[in-house]
Amino acid sequence: MPRGLFILLLLCITKNSSGILPPKQSNQLCRQVQKVCKKTFATSPTLAFNNWEHYCLKNKALVSMVPYNINYGIKIDSASSVLFNGKKVAIDKANFPLPYSANVKVSGNCIPDVMEQNNIWLLPLYDDEEQANDSLFPLQKVLYDRTIAAAQQGATGIIFYNNFPNKKTLEFNTLDTHQKVAIPAMLVAQKPLGKDNQEEDKDNAMGYVYADMQVHIVPALYEGVFKTVFFNKQAKETWVFVVEENNLDPMTLVNCLTPYLLKNKLVNSLFVFSKKESTTLPVDTLLTAFSSLSINATQFCRLTSTASCFRKQAQGWVLIGNNANEERTLELNFCKELTAILENMQITH
Repeated sequence: MPRGLFILLLLCITKNSSGILPPKQSNQLCRQVQKVCKKTFATSPTLAFNNWEHYCLKNKALVSMVPYNINYGIKIDSASSVLFNGKKVAIDKANFPLPYSANVKVSGNCIPDVMEQNNIWLLPLYDDEEQANDSLFPLQKVLYDRTIAAAQQGATGIIFYNNFPNKKTLEFNTLDTHQKVAIPAMLVAQKPLGKDNQEEDKDNAMGYVYADMQVHIVPALYEGVFKTVFFNKQAKETWVFVVEENNLDPMTLVNCLTPYLLKNKLVNSLFVFSKKESTTLPVDTLLTAFSSLSINATQFCRLTSTASCFRKQAQGWVLIGNNANEERTLELNFCKELTAILENMQITH
């Protein structure tokens, strides 16, 4: 490690924990360390985390590595695709398989808005504009029921197109729990244009579409390692702090934040370092991954540029400070203090 960086880290750790430096000077020192770390450890975040863990061990903390594997729902595999007349449509937020779709590949000629047996159906999302304007219209349930009915009536697949594109439609629900249907089902943003086959078929004024659809929906697995640090193992309550391991900022964050948390002997502090994707996981799912450690997690904080704090209640995890009229509890004040620390640590370019 460069000698200058070691000195800066040592100053930030020892001065902060001893309370010698005033808050303003302490924040300035932490920002200075942050800048040096970004430059020096740009390709080796592991070294930065090792420095922090060494500091925790010197302060008689328990450092542990907890591997985990979370199945947090479903996701669309890259093998999923839809083509109209040989032209591929990108799978995105507007064009995607429905979560209860069967994992099947089917293709064939079909006519939009016509329901033929042994063929793919291309149908509008809404029956009329009234449905599209109705905010209470149960679109997800209706599509599920229509897909089941299509399979029973001989459809080999079903594709719904958005016939009112300015209206809000569905998003792919990674936590959908509907039972799988017997045929592949998709939603696309635009109605496909049919080939003009009138010379071959004088009675066909609408035109055929050659549709080729393949659906592959798989379990959404998240694998990683939680780096946990216990400062007060005997405390009855535990605050959980989640930071991203693939970012250098957490190293400086915990160097500046740890001495502050060490002052609180009433609760245990548990840091969880995880990959970026974990911030998208539901709170309950994330905390379940280390429930086997018998941790009584009562508060949960997600640390980014600000602190998002949650309190555990009977109905689940509730965001602290979400209500403007909420009382200034100790938890709310603590969350605001965390946010102030994080704001002071931000680098200005």
